[in-house]
Amino acid sequence: MIPLKIDYEKLYQELENQGKKLTGLFELQYPIYCVHATIADITPDPLDYLDVFIIDIIRTNNKLSTATIGSFLGVSKSIIEMRINILKGESLVEENESGLQVSDLGYNVFVKKVAERIHIISYDFYIDGITHEPLNKQFYRAYRSKFISENDKVLRTNKFGESFIECDMKPDLVHTPFNKERIIEKLKNISMDARDEFAIPIGFKDITDLSYTKLSFQILVAASIAENGVVKEVIDGFANQSYIVGRSYYDDVRQYITNFEDNIKSKVQNLVFKVHERNLGYNAEQKVDYILSSNWREIDRYPNHEGDIFQFDFEGIKHILSKKLKTVLDTEEDIEFSKGIIEFQISKKTLQKSTDRKSIISNLLRGRDYLFDLMFKNFNVQLLYIYYSPADEIVEKILEISSIIKATSFDDISEKRLLERCSECPLSLRQILILGGHNDILEKFDMEKNMILI
Repeated sequence: MIPLKIDYEKLYQELENQGKKLTGLFELQYPIYCVHATIADITPDPLDYLDVFIIDIIRTNNKLSTATIGSFLGVSKSIIEMRINILKGESLVEENESGLQVSDLGYNVFVKKVAERIHIISYDFYIDGITHEPLNKQFYRAYRSKFISENDKVLRTNKFGESFIECDMKPDLVHTPFNKERIIEKLKNISMDARDEFAIPIGFKDITDLSYTKLSFQILVAASIAENGVVKEVIDGFANQSYIVGRSYYDDVRQYITNFEDNIKSKVQNLVFKVHERNLGYNAEQKVDYILSSNWREIDRYPNHEGDIFQFDFEGIKHILSKKLKTVLDTEEDIEFSKGIIEFQISKKTLQKSTDRKSIISNLLRGRDYLFDLMFKNFNVQLLYIYYSPADEIVEKILEISSIIKATSFDDISEKRLLERCSECPLSLRQILILGGHNDILEKFDMEKNMILI
């Protein structure tokens, strides 16, 4: 699988600036065809000028060796041999017992100049696997290395030591059956002025032969909540920020991907997050595990879900979130997800049960975290955002103290200053620091009280 390059933080900020709150990202493999074609092309070759001199020499004296011709023109023998072979392949030069001869076609091209020189070359076209439309030139450049091919095989070994070969190309949409005539027609229909935009040779005339390889391209679907409801939009997981004045990162992640979105919009709008229950087998201590998944594999059975993001209840999600939070979630009051986002209501009780309080406080200060697991990708989930908010005054006080600690260098943290902030709190400073996971600060204060500095 090709690693994505998306800047999650930048994407989050861009959507927030648009009044959208990012809920999560789905991941899909979009079908692509690589068409391996033999084409007739009249685009001038950089070495065509050399062929003109070679033709003139052959017409003057066809008994000269390639080494002699090369010495006349100041190039190596191997280059002359290569160019003569190309001229032969294009039927511009013929060879018989008397030596090399310029053919009638070659005479019309080089001498009379009444015919166009047609190069027969190999060329790869990249085609949309659903519509058979030619892809933008960007897919011939930066994105060319991002395609996953049906020929890409990986040897993997499972935990039982069993090895097997697996293909990373697992398109989430079926390739439209390859139609040779339709594809040739679509390529020819691109106007001369627009050919550069689709990386089609300017002098492209016809396709004499072709074959194809199935590819896939990873795309993301961002689900967010806006003032007018749920927004689901396809974005580019490989986009580089252009840094063009007046252009945002959001523009960059949307620039080359909107045509794909048009082809799958009705399906994408019905995407929702689900919880998948996985049986771990008879020998496992825990018989069942829970994995974040999506409804993509059965998307046609989910009409009219444009306004939904989640398709699970508290019982379904609490196991995944408890593992992430390293605490026990007992009641639905701990989690709010009816508004299209998952929000942890962090209370004193939540912190007391947690084995990683420092991470919870860190996420509370930041306001968010996310769920990510490579296993989720098998079910078309890239990540799911989790939002954090304090549920009581004690947690708010812990946040206040934690903010001061975060903004102050370790050596400058003063117990006196922190005590002043806790004067009206029902908990002592020590209790607050313990609940906030600040054991290092507690150790510092204890050492200052009970140890003599030498």
